[in-house]
Amino acid sequence: MSARLGELTALCAQLRDAERAVEAAEKELKARKADARRLVEEDIPGLMTELGVSKLKLETGEEVSVALEVYASITAANQAEAFRWLEEHGFGSLIKTGVTVRYGREQVEAALALAEELGTRGLTPEVQQEVHGQTLKAFLRERLAAEAATPPEPGQGLPLELFGARPVQTAKLKAPKRSAA
Repeated sequence: MSARLGELTALCAQLRDAERAVEAAEKELKARKADARRLVEEDIPGLMTELGVSKLKLETGEEVSVALEVYASITAANQAEAFRWLEEHGFGSLIKTGVTVRYGREQVEAALALAEELGTRGLTPEVQQEVHGQTLKAFLRERLAAEAATPPEPGQGLPLELFGARPVQTAKLKAPKRSAA
């Protein structure tokens, strides 16, 4: 039994080393992602703006371009106000409503019943409204482009903070086209 305990101790030491290695790798990955984000969102777009170019073919054959990207997420605290703004400005169709009913495992047959029967079965549906993340991003990019072309009156612009939106010029690097051989 003593030999087996020694084996267990060795395995536990290996586990500890493996966990430390994973933690170190995760820290390294986080740092590399931060470096890449800085290059994509700050350094390259800043230099390209300074140079007055939005697209450029490099000597390597790669193509670098800068485009507007919008990061957005409506928080629970802003949801009612954000939805109200969308409705009042004619964009209510972006809001989607879903109904969810939770059934126990033994209620499979009831789950297959028509939605109209929910009330007669005594079930309480959960109603949730949302704007899909990609739809929100596309909408905000479109509106920001429209506002850039025709600036709105003061106080009438898109309330970015309401949508948790952060527009950022981002660089995209495209590999060179391969020649057909």
